[in-house]
Amino acid sequence: MVRFGVLGAGRIGNVHAKTIAGSGRASVAYVADAIAEAASKLAASVGARAASVDEIIAANPDQVEKVKAKPSLAGWFVGQVMKSTGGKANPQAVQALVKAKLGIEEE
Repeated sequence: MVRFGVLGAGRIGNVHAKTIAGSGRASVAYVADAIAEAASKLAASVGARAASVDEIIAANPDQVEKVKAKPSLAGWFVGQVMKSTGGKANPQAVQALVKAKLGIEEE
């Protein structure tokens, strides 16, 4: 059985997660979202684990300061999200979300 990670627990993420979970040939392993409550709610509805960019950022304030001083270090947060989702999230999408949350301009 193929296992997926869903990044984003909004309207589209909900459709994808429920379609995957209902397929019978695949399952949702993780749901990650910037809003912990949204990730948890969707994850619970499809039998997956939740991961939140907000939780990871909040748990690492020292690293936030380092990234704000040197934006190239944002990859550390991407790595933490990838680790929390078992590598199932899209790294480019996670990076864009991390940069948006930390107020880092896209290059």
